[in-house]
Amino acid sequence: MRSKRSIILIVTTFFIVVTLNFSSKYAIADSEDEPTVYPLAVVSVDFSDVPHKRPFHEIKEELFSEDGESLRNFWKLASSSRVDIIPGKYDGLIWERAPKPLSYYAKDSEDNFDIHVRELVEWTIEVAQKDGLDLNKYVFEDETPPFVCVVVAGEAEGYMNYPKDDAFWPHRSAIKVDVDGEKMWVGYILVTEDMGIYGSGALVMTHEFGHLLGLADLYDYGCGGPFGGKCSYPFTYYDIMVARHGGLGLTGFHRERLGYIKPKEVIQPGEYTLPPITTNSSDSYLKVPIPGTNEYLGVEYRTRTGTDNFWGGIPSEGVIIYRVNEDVPYNHRFNDGDDEPFGIELLNPGGGLWHENPCYTSDGNSVAGPKTNPSTIPHNKDYTSTIKVTVLEENELGARVKIDIDMRDRIKISVTDTLVKVGTLHKTEKTVILANVGDTDAVISCELMTPSIITLLPNEIKQVSIRLDLPPEKISELIAEEELVFETETGFFDLTLYLRNILFDIDVDSNGVIESFDVQTFGSYVGKVNTKNERYDVNDDDVVDSNDYLVIARYMGQKYK
Repeated sequence: MRSKRSIILIVTTFFIVVTLNFSSKYAIADSEDEPTVYPLAVVSVDFSDVPHKRPFHEIKEELFSEDGESLRNFWKLASSSRVDIIPGKYDGLIWERAPKPLSYYAKDSEDNFDIHVRELVEWTIEVAQKDGLDLNKYVFEDETPPFVCVVVAGEAEGYMNYPKDDAFWPHRSAIKVDVDGEKMWVGYILVTEDMGIYGSGALVMTHEFGHLLGLADLYDYGCGGPFGGKCSYPFTYYDIMVARHGGLGLTGFHRERLGYIKPKEVIQPGEYTLPPITTNSSDSYLKVPIPGTNEYLGVEYRTRTGTDNFWGGIPSEGVIIYRVNEDVPYNHRFNDGDDEPFGIELLNPGGGLWHENPCYTSDGNSVAGPKTNPSTIPHNKDYTSTIKVTVLEENELGARVKIDIDMRDRIKISVTDTLVKVGTLHKTEKTVILANVGDTDAVISCELMTPSIITLLPNEIKQVSIRLDLPPEKISELIAEEELVFETETGFFDLTLYLRNILFDIDVDSNGVIESFDVQTFGSYVGKVNTKNERYDVNDDDVVDSNDYLVIARYMGQKYK
């Protein structure tokens, strides 16, 4: 059962303030377009029972610094300078004292948490307007309503320490406020001064700003805290939009959605070199469609460079592979799972619950395929081909991978013997065994099969009869190959048989023509019940009888040499 709570949960990793030098051997593909500028007003509030501890300028630096681990620098690097987040002309509301204590605003109830938080936000924005905040100057260039970052004193509440009546749950929402005598929707992002074990305000703001850009959460909502339910971990660590599960950096999946990268679509097997995804280069993100489905594999190389080194950095380096299911609409809570497939799921060869080491490397877990654990098999069982990804090496250019695309082996075909006795004037029946090893019904057709079309249920096995003869142009050959083709809705399956020309067997004196002497010699075997003679069993039924005589008689006078 889904929770009644509507406020978005954000839980992040621990934050360490570090100034980084982002010089790297990898070049970042800058955009030639002018950046889209997003002004973001910042207001701060403390309380009589919880006064602030950090200076306001330190918080603004954490958000808007042009280098280091800031909100602004993350999206600048991730977007190849297509996005610029600025504080605007308003200097900010500096630690305004709220009229009521924190314990009033942050009180939790059975149906919700922080039940008076909207009262606090509305009051804060009204005070900021009187202090000089002009919200009309904070409408984004794409006409998105203005957003305000509300920083509150104290600690953060989250799914690991809920309920907590003396702390706020960081979240994003919107309220209507009076602006020049009219009601205007104003979005806000609330973060706490002390994010504690959940990370930094900049990390939370970076995640929430992803929502403003149109990105959805990649984590499972029904996990922990007031949300209850079963915890699933479809994606962790390797995207800022899984902030509840340690999300850092940005996947190629989201970079493509935002227009920062154009993926290379792989429809043919081959070898590919992947620069780190943080370069935003055209070759850094592979999309491998899974034929027969609306699913694909995303393949990218992650290293602790650029945004992948922010806030402690991604837990491990290497190639990550994830399944994307486009049958699941991309929207809020699209990755919950519950009894539905995930929209995006990270393959996790390391086996840890939180995907601490999901990376494929040449000297570790190097192969992801249909028979590995985890496998590349899609949710949709109608797939017609399987995908295998092998990491060959990592070098100064990136990671080199090999992609194999193979026809799905749904049908098994077998015979007791691939050698069949045939001639040009009669047909020999051969029994073929067909087995459906797939998960769905299989419709199989073959023009030489009787009947020509059959349906096999999953795990069903049937024997069918194939009628064969020797092509006239092969009459002088002792052995000829016959390629049987069985067609299904997912592809073609072949079986090679070897046709033995019976004229070589019944021509006793080997003079190249079938004469009365050859037929008379055969006659000495007819009528001997269950007598087996390999040479004269020309219809291949394991007994020499009148049926064989009738076959041989057809070839009286036949020349074959």
